[in-house]
Amino acid sequence: MVFPLFFIAITLISDLYTWQGIRTVSGFFLPDAAHRWLKISYWSFTVIMLLGLFAGYLSIAGKETYTLLFRVFVNAFFAYLAAKMFFGVFLLAEDLYRLVLASFRATGLFGGYHSFALPARHIAFSMSGFVVFVMIIGLFVHGIFYNRHNYKVHRVSLSIENLPPAFDGFRMVQISDFHAGSFHGLREARKGFGIIKSLDADLLVFTGDMVNNRAAEMEKFVDDFRSIQPPMGKFSILGNHDYGDYIPWKYAGEEAVNRSRLIELEQQAGFGVLINAHVPLVRNGDTIYLAGVENWGNNFVRKGDLRKALEGIPVGETIILLSHDPSHWDKEVKSYHTPVALTLSGHTHGFQFGFETPWFKWSPVALMYREWSGLSEENGLYRYINRGFGFIGLEGRVGIRPEITLIELKRAK
Repeated sequence: MVFPLFFIAITLISDLYTWQGIRTVSGFFLPDAAHRWLKISYWSFTVIMLLGLFAGYLSIAGKETYTLLFRVFVNAFFAYLAAKMFFGVFLLAEDLYRLVLASFRATGLFGGYHSFALPARHIAFSMSGFVVFVMIIGLFVHGIFYNRHNYKVHRVSLSIENLPPAFDGFRMVQISDFHAGSFHGLREARKGFGIIKSLDADLLVFTGDMVNNRAAEMEKFVDDFRSIQPPMGKFSILGNHDYGDYIPWKYAGEEAVNRSRLIELEQQAGFGVLINAHVPLVRNGDTIYLAGVENWGNNFVRKGDLRKALEGIPVGETIILLSHDPSHWDKEVKSYHTPVALTLSGHTHGFQFGFETPWFKWSPVALMYREWSGLSEENGLYRYINRGFGFIGLEGRVGIRPEITLIELKRAK
């Protein structure tokens, strides 16, 4: 019961605080009768939300898949909570101002002593917070019903030291975090597959989390993946969700069987699955190496073996590494004795919530990952973090669109 009690507590606390701002706004603009109806409606919505969350929680008890009831109320909860948190920033700023003002008045610095009392809320703070509150809800509605499949192609051009001449202009597509179990049909994913095909790249790489938990989630997508046929093939690795660690299994060894089945399905789809291994990519007589490791996470599954993946690659060759969790680059790859020219990762999803502009980007995932999307460079070595193709948890993407990355390699001059 910890799960529903947490939702009840956070809902009630945030609703009590948010109501202070909404009450200020409604009291300024609405007559008393309308204000009373708004109060009844506001707290009725809170009750409906809590009952819906509780009923949704009961509806998934003992199940591995989310029911429609659960999905509807969890998505609504996250949208409403985020809006209240942004509203709360304005209310908190005003409360700090009110506290300072009341303290000064109580000291007599403003001509005469006064008893300590917080001044009334000002309409400017509450109205500003209310506008942002409405905007955030609008962004979540857009993110859930449209933006979650509004695929964006990020084009990246990289100058690589000692890149063989035949690979100058080599183009590869990276996708990550497909999360097959989160798709409710084929149409939405096929939009992305069509974009991948239109890019006409030389190579396709997938950097982990093909499924949420079970290999069976991928079965309906095998033919669509198989239809993507770049001239130099397709390669994939496993992510933390591909191990099935987030659900109970009926018998010992079932988890390993599931993982083997997932690898088999990916191979049927035309992927070469790199399990701590590498393959040479040969073009017009020149060679670079593509390596892939199992998941190596700072706080997740850690089965990746970089030494094994790179073993046997000749010294001085250009290496591209697929490693699901970007923390692997920070903790091991970038300082490894064998230089890895480019590491491709995913995992973060950009939290499926945030803001990105050419000058500024922010997402709550920054609390866990200093770099959570896009390109990083250190001492001539690169890492690129894909924002993910699919989604999990929140069935939407607010500000962080699903990504298809097109990377072009150039010889450094």
